[in-house]
Amino acid sequence: MDNIISLSKVTKYYGHHCALKEISFQVKKGSLYGLLGPNGSGKSTLIHLLSGLLPFDSGACRLFDMPIQTNRQCIQKQMGIVPQEYALYEDLKAIENVMLFARLYGLDYKQAKAKVENALKKVNLWDVRNGFPYTFSGGMKKRLNIACAIVHEPKLLIMDEPTASLDPVSRDDLLQQIKDLNRQGCSILYTSHYLEEVELLCDHATILNKGMVLAEGSIPKIKQLLPYTHQISLLIDGSIRNSLEIFTRQLPIAFEPTLSNHHRIVANCNEPAKNLPLLMMQLQKQGMGILDLQISPLSLDQVFLKLIHSHE
Repeated sequence: MDNIISLSKVTKYYGHHCALKEISFQVKKGSLYGLLGPNGSGKSTLIHLLSGLLPFDSGACRLFDMPIQTNRQCIQKQMGIVPQEYALYEDLKAIENVMLFARLYGLDYKQAKAKVENALKKVNLWDVRNGFPYTFSGGMKKRLNIACAIVHEPKLLIMDEPTASLDPVSRDDLLQQIKDLNRQGCSILYTSHYLEEVELLCDHATILNKGMVLAEGSIPKIKQLLPYTHQISLLIDGSIRNSLEIFTRQLPIAFEPTLSNHHRIVANCNEPAKNLPLLMMQLQKQGMGILDLQISPLSLDQVFLKLIHSHE
């Protein structure tokens, strides 16, 4: 089994509204796969479909090489879900929450006892196993949610915006634990509005918008969809309002004013080493100095925004 998820032309309607239109992509076993899209793009509908909670109207959906329509219970026992909102019982201890989910997944008490301990240790909550969730921080609650989702050692983990609302320290800790889970062999489907997370964690991704696939493949492959690879940003001592035509002959320039007497040039290009000297030469001819210079490769966030805006 090479693909743990395989979708082919999956379509879902709510009445006359098409929520998903011919969605096709595959998630390989052992992958950490990003599912991206703005609000209303169809991500939640797709997660509900993959979880077996929602039927679809046409197409084919296979998980663990089994069609989900006829193998829903078998598939659900092999997957775990970390929802965006906390899914915990506040009046149960941490260890009791995880035990409850272990039994719901069909483990007997003897099996569950060992696996509960293992799950809590994986997320660094064993020392507070007798604490109640209402006393936990947001990061601790999210880790407890993960423990509940992995207690039965699933082959696939679906994570819906797991770092939403977490502070930077908790977020960094959680990202490291997600990496560790993946290294231990757990395939992960990961959704997030923080695209820097996806770029850090994921090897492949699918971008949805308005229920359709805009892009899918490896992160480098998705970045290649734009005609440029780098961005040059210069903060100029002087005004360039009347000189934009000169600069745009050399590079495609985006103009963004900053301070009253200073302006910033943002140029997208393929060969910064070649194009930067040309840009600096034009600035020197205009008698302008450079206060700040930054060169950076395009981020997944920039590519995502460009693709979404071009699809509006």
